[in-house]
Amino acid sequence: MSNTILGIIASAIPPFSPTSIANLKAWSDASDTSTISLSGSKVTQWNDKSGNSKNITQATAAYQPSSGINTQNGKNVLTYDGSDVLFASTASDWNFMHNSTGATVFIALFSDTRAANGVLLQTGGSSSVSGILCSRDASDSLGWAVNRGVSGNRTSELTSGTLTDNQASYFSAILDNSNATAANRLIFKIKGGSDLTGNVLTNAASSATCQNALNVGAENTTGGDGFLGRICEVIIYSGVLSGANITSVNSYLSTKWGI
Repeated sequence: MSNTILGIIASAIPPFSPTSIANLKAWSDASDTSTISLSGSKVTQWNDKSGNSKNITQATAAYQPSSGINTQNGKNVLTYDGSDVLFASTASDWNFMHNSTGATVFIALFSDTRAANGVLLQTGGSSSVSGILCSRDASDSLGWAVNRGVSGNRTSELTSGTLTDNQASYFSAILDNSNATAANRLIFKIKGGSDLTGNVLTNAASSATCQNALNVGAENTTGGDGFLGRICEVIIYSGVLSGANITSVNSYLSTKWGI
């Protein structure tokens, strides 16, 4: 087959987009600066590209991340200083992440050096409330907890792998909250690598509304336990994606962000 024909075929194939996979719930893409509203270099709103209007905002200047300061692979990223956070508006929109529906989450980021916990996503950070918590801990490990509103009694919990200091990375996380096999309730892949598992909890998933709407970059709306580094992209689906679809999104993030 000639190079001309191959070129025509390649040009006819649309580039991958997260919207090509069903059940996309939220998609924040820092490379698309048209989705970012600014006050100077500070982000007041980051618009959702999923079509579901799950925009995240911050009205207080002290807690606003910056845009246009750093790049990854030549693309804009949001810079978080350890006390910045953007958050959504309606808590019930995020119940699927901790209830029996579950979720598949992808994040591309750059982690700065910090010997402290840095929260990436949160809808309920304590086991005494319903919701999820995703963080990079003081040892640089990726951690997830799915909380069910009963103190000391989570649906699942796992800390595994490494998000290395001063290095860009991406990961996927399956939250299969009602899986009868405990180890399959939380499954991570960092940089598309092998499955990281190890959860042993089998408590029932909560059906209650989560504590708060999604926070991106900190434990709460005032920047507690904030992430120090740069967030490139956040993609969230309801339910558990197939292995092929997880590979597709991971490949997209790897290529796009040069990781």
